[in-house]
Amino acid sequence: FIGVKVFNVLMGLISVIYTFKIARQFKLNNAPLASLFYFIFPLTFTVNYSGFTEPIFAAMLCISIHFCLKNKFLLAAILVSFTPFARSEGLLFIGLFALYFILSKKYKYIFYLLIGHLIFSAVGFIFGDTPLWVATKIPYASLQSHYGSGELTHFAEKLIHITGVPLLFLFLLGLINSIVFKKWSNVSHQ
Repeated sequence: FIGVKVFNVLMGLISVIYTFKIARQFKLNNAPLASLFYFIFPLTFTVNYSGFTEPIFAAMLCISIHFCLKNKFLLAAILVSFTPFARSEGLLFIGLFALYFILSKKYKYIFYLLIGHLIFSAVGFIFGDTPLWVATKIPYASLQSHYGSGELTHFAEKLIHITGVPLLFLFLLGLINSIVFKKWSNVSHQ
């Protein structure tokens, strides 16, 4: 378990580094703040010192986004294809990357979003009973699973526990600023 915690801390550090790189690629003036914000999320500490899979998922996603921004679409597609095996939410990101490749007319990379499933299916077929095990043996698809159930407002109600007071305050301040700034910019153009 200590080894898992050390691994998760390393994945968290990788995520912080790639968050900074992504912010720099977007030419944000305060790119180090992006890393700081990532680092001070209360859940970052909770999951980085646990056996949860969020840290490896976050690292894979940050690196994949970085690869896309560096025009390394093949590497991004292959890496994101493995994200569902870290967290099931990776399926959503495969869809988002597919949409990105379609909208940016990079159709040839869509196939590579299947690499993770193809490899895990082949390994599962060799050591298991069916090549379709990645679809038929999803643990969250059972009726006993708590995934996909609960109140629609759950995350909104728990937002302060996810972000913490300082980040929630900064988010709301930024949201208000962007609404007011947009309103002012529309007035000045009329």
